[in-house]
Amino acid sequence: MTKEEFEKLPQSLLDRIYLGDRTLGSIYDSRAGLIAKTLELPWRNNQRSVSCIPEGEYLVTKEKPIPKDDPNTDVDESGGRIYRPYAHFRLHDVKSRSGILIHSGVIPAHSQGCILVGSRFKDYDSETPSLAESGVKLKFMTDTMPSKFRLLIEAKSGFAYK
Repeated sequence: MTKEEFEKLPQSLLDRIYLGDRTLGSIYDSRAGLIAKTLELPWRNNQRSVSCIPEGEYLVTKEKPIPKDDPNTDVDESGGRIYRPYAHFRLHDVKSRSGILIHSGVIPAHSQGCILVGSRFKDYDSETPSLAESGVKLKFMTDTMPSKFRLLIEAKSGFAYK
């Protein structure tokens, strides 16, 4: 994809807030407003499976469900075939990382370095907020969002790790 083609894609924003043991966020679309709440691992210098990914702008593509034990399932960027019985999104060209997805889950441990989405935070007033209605929100996103878009990740409302 050329730079010009990339820049013509619709753009969404993931606005992050970094906490000690997790990263909270919100995905916004310029046309539709708030799309989803997000939950990720904390910033730990972009270490695979223990850190959220760096801020930046990424190409995101929609992917079909990955059947269990289907030999025809494509090997993903990380060299594996991870069973995922639902549609999801993949982020491309993440520095020093591969296999970064937007998928369902409710606590940071479910992310393994990916971005989890949900309709809202639950236990927001506790020290360990989690996501609610993750599967429902992911289904909504895969049904309504474009098959390719740009995702700008930054900490507009919270402190940055830099």
